[in-house]
Formats: sequence, structure tokens, C-alpha cells
Amino acid sequence: MGAGLTGPPDPSRSRAVIIGAAEYDVLDNLPTVKNNVNRLAELLRGPDGWALPSEHCVPLLDCSREDVFKAVSVAATAAEDALLVYYAGHGLLDGVDGLHLALRGSHSEVLYSAVEYAPLRKMILNSRAQHRAVILDCCYSGSAAGQHLNGSNGIADHAAIEGTYLMTATARTRLALAPKGEPYTAFTGELVRVLEDGIPEGPRLLDLDTIFRQVWRELKAKDRPEPEQRSRNAGHRLIFARNRWSPAPTEEALHYAAALREVFDQRRDGVAEDSATVERYLSGAWVAPRSFVEEICPEPRAEADRLHALRRAAQKTAKDTETQLAYAQEEGERLRAEVEQLRTETARLQAEALTKESSARRCAELSEKLTVLTQQLTEERQRAERLDREWHRLQQSDAAKQRQLEHAGAYVRELEAELTDLRRARDRDQEDIRRLSHEVKVLQRQLRLHAEEESAEAQEDVGLGRSARTGAGQRASHESEETGEAGDATGTTRVQVQTPGSKAASAPKSGGMAAGTAIVLGTIFAILYFGWALVAAAENEGLTFSSGREPVTANNSTSRVSIYDYAWDVAETMDSTFRPVGGSLGTPDLSGVSGGLEVTVPEGCGDRTVRWQIKVDGKRAKSGVLHGKRRYEIDASTPLTQRPKAVTLQADWNGGSSSCPSFGVKWLDPELDVSFDPLFPF
Repeated sequence: MGAGLTGPPDPSRSRAVIIGAAEYDVLDNLPTVKNNVNRLAELLRGPDGWALPSEHCVPLLDCSREDVFKAVSVAATAAEDALLVYYAGHGLLDGVDGLHLALRGSHSEVLYSAVEYAPLRKMILNSRAQHRAVILDCCYSGSAAGQHLNGSNGIADHAAIEGTYLMTATARTRLALAPKGEPYTAFTGELVRVLEDGIPEGPRLLDLDTIFRQVWRELKAKDRPEPEQRSRNAGHRLIFARNRWSPAPTEEALHYAAALREVFDQRRDGVAEDSATVERYLSGAWVAPRSFVEEICPEPRAEADRLHALRRAAQKTAKDTETQLAYAQEEGERLRAEVEQLRTETARLQAEALTKESSARRCAELSEKLTVLTQQLTEERQRAERLDREWHRLQQSDAAKQRQLEHAGAYVRELEAELTDLRRARDRDQEDIRRLSHEVKVLQRQLRLHAEEESAEAQEDVGLGRSARTGAGQRASHESEETGEAGDATGTTRVQVQTPGSKAASAPKSGGMAAGTAIVLGTIFAILYFGWALVAAAENEGLTFSSGREPVTANNSTSRVSIYDYAWDVAETMDSTFRPVGGSLGTPDLSGVSGGLEVTVPEGCGDRTVRWQIKVDGKRAKSGVLHGKRRYEIDASTPLTQRPKAVTLQADWNGGSSSCPSFGVKWLDPELDVSFDPLFPF
């Protein structure tokens, strides 16, 4: 059969290349990829797939980069009807060259050993095949370094090819792509299940769009990464397999199949249908069409008429709409032909009725029969129209659901982008609030110390002034009684004013002003100096992310005071290195790295063991092992003897399964604690 809506592609003019990368030197191994490649090649070679010869379906497992390009180039050049390229393994995304399909020696730092998708896409695009399909089952490792496909554009947007069809396993990085304990990866497992078991109540021939929707529903129901598809120029209508599911045959279908089997055993030669289709016809799973009866029973006429009568009864009682519609269309054509024949005979008999009474009776009988047949024709036409409307309604409903699904997906992506912006704005606000709160606390402490010092100095000045004034008054009173005026040791002149009934009072001039001014200036200098010393002592050094696994909340400011909490979602292991932001005022004494750790594991995973450690300049400074609870709060403060160049936090656990996918780690406000000597600051 030719490619398109009528049947699978022509196996002699079609090609398929099945590529799998299961073993890696750096990235995680994917042992189930081997099962993906072998089983998918078997299904494509089988009678329910494309029935490809072995030389037209090339499986490549853990091969070299040159082997991949050579196999795809040969297949793209030879294919005329349909071309399929499938890949399962790790996918890497480079900011310059785009998507790369990882092979054994590939990782984020060694992309030259991977297969660049751009030249591979060009080979597929230049193929003269009428239909071109690409299926990518890219699984990403949680420990792989570099940028992955988790941005606003997914893998499908990077891999789409004009004029063809693309199906991808997922648009985001998820470890559930290769579940432990299952024979296949998550996406290819559902694809194989559809090809092996079929789609209940689905059409006999499954195109790529029908298969994708079934795979998408199954993955979504299991809360696994949702696949994506891209189609141009009706590429999604390419027939990929026959539907192995069929409803239970009716009694009429079983009678019809038994009669077919008797005739087929006598006339096996010359049947164009493949063996899988013939087996379904002879078992009653599918109702064999009219063309199959005419092929195996061209004569004698009586035997063919008997098979056609059984066929029409089986089609009329069939459970699927497709078979019922075929019956209604054929029955309408048969009734129309019989009506035309009766009309011709009636006209002839009406002409003969003028001379023959018998012809008149015959004409009446035929007229009555014509009336009955006309009524039957009307009923069958109405039945066919009703079935046709139902068929179109179902098609429109499927199209509407697909549009709703696409709109919902676009809306979800917009909401995710808005949520990301809101989270970033929230983090910036929290950062400003923490910084301002810290500064307010420092200023409040400085003002309180300043007020206490001023109060103490004021009390001391009041006491000294009162003592001086008392001594001077006594001396002045004694001298005035004897002489009436005198000079003091400093040469200051006192003028005595005598009034009746009172003693002389003295008025000092400029002798104590210089001492008071010196005391005030000294007090101000001391307050400023000790305030500066307190500010210098309050400044701890912050830690900012440098390399390794980047946390969710990153500190990218130049402030020396860290007010951030760093967080990670760890699938298996994490290793993050931080560096001090900058030096402190004066000469600080480092007392250690401060900060606490919060570790949380999913519900039901408290029996898993979490290990953590803090390294200073590559040497372990503090570590611990956590077991038996879901949440842990740990004092991760670490003493220091000198200012470090790098501080590293590492954590891992024995989880990483589908039931315990990851655990959370928070490093609460990590910083370097410093002290300051206000007496010897330099």
C-alpha cells in the first residue's frame, strides 16, 4: 500500500534508523535503552508495523559518531516513501551549536564526541522521502554538568524540521525518564505498549498523532514527563502501525469468519493482504471487506453471494462506527441499483399493460415492491447520514479537544513564566528587607552605645564642675574679708562688689573654657572612634557561589554581609563551592564559618541515609550522617585559623528512586565570622 491515510508506508521504499546510547564514560548509564532499540526494531519489521526488511531497518547501539551520520545519510538517500530516525539516550544543549545527542564519551564539557542535531536535521530535510518522522527519547542525568533543556524553549523547539513530524519524550529535565525496575524508558515504554496492545476503541490504522495522544494520556496519568510533538504538512497523519486491539466479535462476525476460512483454505494463492490482516479476518476480530471476498471467491456466483450476505450481516451488527459506516454506504448503493432496475422493469411492464392483463398485475406487484424498497432505501439513507454526522462530530470533537489541549499547554507555560518572575521579585524583596534589617540593627546598637557613653561623660563633668566651684568660692570669701580685692595665681582679676548685708561675689573670666573645650572634643573623638570600631567589628564576610552545583537562591551581590539562604533539590549528589565576598575593615580575626543546615526528605523516605560535609580549601572541616527522620536541623558552624579561599558543601544519599526522587538541602545564611580589636585596629 502507498503511504498516507489508506495504509502503512511501502516497505520496499521506506527506511528506519534506530539509534540508542546505553553506556557512558561520564554520564549515567541507561541500560533500558538497549531494550528500546531491539523491541522497536522488531515492531517496525513485524506485520503490524511497516513490515520493513532487515536491511531497511538499521538498529545502532552504542556506536560511534561516524556510524550514526553514515547510517542516517544512507537511509535518507534511499528512502522514497517514508523515513524514520529514532534516538534514545542523554540529550545535551549547547548555547552555540544547539541540541547534541550524547554518545559514550560525551558530556557537557566534551560535546565534540556527540552527534550534533543541526547537520543530522539537514540530512533528513534533504531526503526525497514523501514522509519524514523523527522520534527523540532524550534522558538527562541529574549529575551532568552544563546547560540542559529546561529553558523557555523545549527540545521539540530545538529539533523541529520543516515538512516533517517530530515526537519528543519530554520538554524538561526529569529523572523519571528511565524508571528503575522497568524494561524500557518511560516514554518508549508507553510507545511500545501502544504498538503491542493497540488503542481500545481506536481506528484500525494508527497514525502518529493518534499514537502520540495515547502515549501522552498514559504518561500524564502516571505523573511522568509529558511528551511533545511538532507536525508540518500533515506529517502527523503518517500511518505508523495497525491497531492490535479489536472488540469481541459478534455472533454474525464469527459465522462470517468460519465461512471465509473454508473458502480461503481452498484458494490461498493470489491474496494480496499480509498474513497479519488475513489472520484477523479469519478469526472474526476484523470484518473482512467486500474486496477480500471478491479476491478469494471470484466464482461460482452462488458461493460468493452467500459470503456477501454473511458479510453484510456481520458489518451491520459490528461494534465499531467505521465498519457500520462501510455497511451503510454499500447497502445504500445496492438499494439504489435495485430501485433503478425496478423502475426500468416497471416502465417496460406499464407499456405492455395496455395489451396484456398479466402485465398489469405484474406491474402492480412490482410497484408495491418498489414502494417497499423505496422506503427501505430512505431508511438506509437516513441511517447512513446519521452515521456520517456522528463520524464528523467525533472528528470535530477530537480536533476541538486537541486545540483546547494546545491552548491549555500555552496557558500553563505563560503561568510558569509569570510565576518565575514573581519568585525572582520576591527573592529580591526579601534580600533588600534582610539587608535593611541588618543595617538597622547595627545603627541601633551604635546609637545605644553612643547614648550610654554621653550620659557617663556628662555625669563626670557635672561632678568635676561642682567641686571646682566650691573651692573657688571659699577662697574668694576669705580674701575679700581681709583686703577687699586680690589676684589669683593665673593673673585673672576678680572685682568685688559689696552690698549692704551681703558678702562679695566673684566672676571668673576665661580660665576654665579651654579645659572644657578639650573635654568635649575628646569625648566626640572617642564616640566616633568607638562607633567606627563597632561597625568594623560587626561586618562579617559573606560567602557567594563560585562553582559546582548552583543553588536555587544565588548570592550575586558585592556586599560583604550575606543575608541569603541557599537551597538545592538533590537527586543523588551535590557539590557546591563558595568564596568570601571581600576583606573587612582593619585587621579581622576569623573565628569560623557560621550557618545552619536544614535537610528534608520526602514522606516515606525517612529510612534513607543522607551524608553531608563541609570542606575548607579542599580539606574536610565538618561532616555528619542523617538517618531515621524526614527533617533535620544542623549547626554547621566550622572553626577557622586563617581566611579561606573556598568553602565547599557536599551532600548525597542512597535514594534517587521513583518513590524517593530527591531530597532538599538549605544552607541558612552562611558567612565568615570576624572579630575586631578597637584598641589596635591597624
